[in-house]
Order: sequence, then C-alpha cells, then structure tokens
Amino acid sequence: MSFFNDVLLFVIAGFALACIVLLSRSRLPDHMKRPMAIFALIMVLCSFSLVVISLFKLGSTGQ
Repeated sequence: MSFFNDVLLFVIAGFALACIVLLSRSRLPDHMKRPMAIFALIMVLCSFSLVVISLFKLGSTGQ
C-alpha cells in the first residue's frame, strides 16, 4: 500500500503547485513564469501517468 500513498502524495503536490502557479501568475517575476509553468505541467503529466499506472496495478492484483 506504500506505492499508492506515494502516488497520492505526488498527485497532491503536483496539483497544488499547478494551482499556486495559476493563481499567482501576476505576482511571479517575468523570468520565473515560464520555468515554473513548465515544471508544474511536467508534474501534472507525471501525476496523471502515475494515477493510470496505479489503477493498472490495482486491477492486476485482484483487490
């Protein structure tokens, strides 16, 4: 069950970072906007892929 806890934590962190970047984009310095947005996008994409992988693992274990 540890894998699923790690995935949940990563998903929450990824979406929280994306939300913070979206809500504070007017206050971010210009030189940090693009790198922060790209990093948040990468974390959200990784979160989605980890959710899909964990669903496949959940289905294959028979639980």
